[in-house]
Amino acid sequence: MTVATAAVCHTRAVDEPSAPLAAPRTQASRRKATIDRLVDATIAAVIEVGYHRTSINEICRRAGVSHGGLFRHFATRIDLLVAAYEEVTRRQIEEFASQLHRSVVPEADPSTDPIRWAVQTLSDITSNPLNSVIHELHSAARTDPDLRARIAPALWAFLGRIRAITDDLPFADQFDRRRFRLTLEVCLHVFDSLHSLRFLEYDPAHDDEVIDFAVEIARAIRPPP
Repeated sequence: MTVATAAVCHTRAVDEPSAPLAAPRTQASRRKATIDRLVDATIAAVIEVGYHRTSINEICRRAGVSHGGLFRHFATRIDLLVAAYEEVTRRQIEEFASQLHRSVVPEADPSTDPIRWAVQTLSDITSNPLNSVIHELHSAARTDPDLRARIAPALWAFLGRIRAITDDLPFADQFDRRRFRLTLEVCLHVFDSLHSLRFLEYDPAHDDEVIDFAVEIARAIRPPP
């Protein structure tokens, strides 16, 4: 099992509890299962072979679905790629939000540095293999106006949810909220750019230096007690 496939399967396993083995499958459940397989196959293909090589044939082969089965649910390749993009942004938001509810949140663990925790969390979600799907489709959208128009709403919704989650951090009221939100948003984009270079000869140790510097910047905007 590849890294991409493992990441996709793990997310589905967490998101969707297993149905009872004896439960009959309705037409609606079969339809959902097919759509999930197609979307998961598209995500895994984009991660492993890139946007341009994620063809209908490639997706169908990975999903175990015929061309006719695919087109019963998605009218075009772009429709399926947009569905994959929306699913990836949903999972990224869910992962970020889940970090806020773990037992080790700074509010529950006084030994945790809340600023470093928030910055590290942003770095972690951008290093997720799923994030390469976002990179691939953004790159393709630069010269594809149809794709660009289709994914733009999902992108701005994604960034809006990140901002909302940031505003709700339990320690955010220690800062000027606007400056704190913008500082973390800058961190998000910096980490996103750094992690997009991982396929080159990039030294991951550089991440720690960037995180340290980002923490310094975030601390600098906190008003004195």
